Amino acid sequence: MKRIEILARLEMAIRKRNPLLANDYLLPGLSEKMRARRFRKLSGNFQPLHDLYSWHDGTKFVHLVAGETHVQGIAKVSFFPVDTFLFTDSEQAFGIMHTWEEVAQRRPALKEGVWRYYPLFSGGSARFMLDLEPEMKSRIIFYDDEPVDSFKVAYPTFDAFLADILRANETGERLNFLAVSPD
Repeated sequence: MKRIEILARLEMAIRKRNPLLANDYLLPGLSEKMRARRFRKLSGNFQPLHDLYSWHDGTKFVHLVAGETHVQGIAKVSFFPVDTFLFTDSEQAFGIMHTWEEVAQRRPALKEGVWRYYPLFSGGSARFMLDLEPEMKSRIIFYDDEPVDSFKVAYPTFDAFLADILRANETGERLNFLAVSPD
């Protein structure tokens, strides 16, 4: 199945599982011009980012209803059905990458990921990140800083990750990686 078809099915699955997220908290996709501007600083294979962020630009935390600001509990707008992870918007992702660059000077374990791992989904101290290194074929890295900084390969490709996100949203189950990984 092509990536665009998976994203269309994912949209339907999220609308069914969590209409609040689908209708009020997912940001619209970025235009081609905006994607080119946002991702120009990156090198490597960022086609998955173009595809994902043309679909939606992450999860917002605040929603306006009749002129009033509403902040939803994070668990209620989680992108995954069992574990609480938010889809990181592109602006926030770059903020995270800049922060990592600074923090890596004090925490050498983070140097591996500076400007190489793009944060896609964030859940507390954990993140699912896209490896931009072309030889790595857009693998997905799982990072957790508790109890210590650690990087693990979660999925061999972005498409395998996306397929598992679709499966989890259609079935209401955990992502396979989180189901077999120790907490």
